[in-house]
Amino acid sequence: MDSSQLLLEPTQVLVADDDPTFLLILEQFLIKQDIKVQKACSGTQALALFQEQQPDMVILDGSMPGLDGIETCRQIRQLDGGGDVPILMLTAMDHHGYIDQAFAAGINDYMVKPVNWAVLRNRIYHITENHKLVQKLNMTMAVFDNTSEGIIITDATNHIEAVNPAFTRITGYNLAEVKGTNPGLSGSRKVNSLRYQLISDKLGEHGSWSGERWNLHKNGQRYLVKLSINAIKNKFAKTVQHVIVFQDITDKKAYEQTIWKQANYDTLTGLPNRALFKTRLPQAIERAVTYDKLGAVFFLDLDGFKAINDNLGHSGGDELLKIVAQRLLGVLRLADTVARLGGDEFAIIINDLKDSKQAEHVASKIVNQLAMPVQLSDGVEIKTSVSIGIAIFPSDADNADLLLKNADLAMYSAKAAGRNGYRFYTDSLDDTSLQE
Repeated sequence: MDSSQLLLEPTQVLVADDDPTFLLILEQFLIKQDIKVQKACSGTQALALFQEQQPDMVILDGSMPGLDGIETCRQIRQLDGGGDVPILMLTAMDHHGYIDQAFAAGINDYMVKPVNWAVLRNRIYHITENHKLVQKLNMTMAVFDNTSEGIIITDATNHIEAVNPAFTRITGYNLAEVKGTNPGLSGSRKVNSLRYQLISDKLGEHGSWSGERWNLHKNGQRYLVKLSINAIKNKFAKTVQHVIVFQDITDKKAYEQTIWKQANYDTLTGLPNRALFKTRLPQAIERAVTYDKLGAVFFLDLDGFKAINDNLGHSGGDELLKIVAQRLLGVLRLADTVARLGGDEFAIIINDLKDSKQAEHVASKIVNQLAMPVQLSDGVEIKTSVSIGIAIFPSDADNADLLLKNADLAMYSAKAAGRNGYRFYTDSLDDTSLQE
């Protein structure tokens, strides 16, 4: 670009010079560059205008009555907003001692009169642009130093070049301990090689990756982080650095897990509750339909639980329910689901059955287990039994609500048949007659 075509963003410049003719010429030159101008004929006036206008740049003559350019510069540096404002000294004085004093006082650049206007135009452009870059860098460093997220900067080969204070707070390691090492893309030394390769491939393909990983703190404690990795490329699209930003989400995940568990598990028995059961049942039905399998839903009701609860009190009844839950878990496979629907009602999902006889076998084991005497913590021994209704899916129903309703009907059939047993759902079961 031709230097005469340099475009300056609209900038407000404070100019101080005791020569009114030169001051006018300089003002006209700056206005042609789309720069707003504030004029001062002395250092004292320049200080007053600076505090009032807060200019983007200052141009000072060296020799002025009262406060000369050097002293004016020193005092500007003490004012609000004057600590880093660009200051150019434009003066006829060119001896080395004065120039050294001017830079020591805090000027950013120095030009000697008579003025080469092309040089001045370029000086103003580069001074203001450099000032913007410094401000941007300072802002970036402020974020780097003060953000709550850990930041790692590596070279192109993933060797650590810099870390921020949050990195040290989260990991326990300072820069001296990790500089030049490979963070394993997560700070963990135990990185699954396949997962590492997948992350590397993603970075190579898209220039970024994000996810969650478990790391080890310096003290040996495991913690979960959410992190993102971005490749920094040069103008030739070659990766020159990586920036890794991460945050410790261990407590957040634990809180979310607690809330989820409270919403989906029975607080007394630790079993899935009705909400989680009604989530899993449609999934089980869909799986059975997709893979041409059978499954079963059991609806269980403890026989005579109300009388037991009335005689032993709620604490005795609660203890019995917890023992029943453990006995049910002891009969079932890990792939099956047993849930407490409420009160003394339980429901079970049995997956991947070959035929209904398998469901009958499981039901028989449950009846036998729950018929065994129960000894409570206070020494009281009680006997109980269970009535079970069984509905097979998808043959009895391929809808979760209807399937559970059919199993409930079958349970009432077992109650009507004398309790302490099980019955399969059939089309002939009458909802109204059974519950009467």
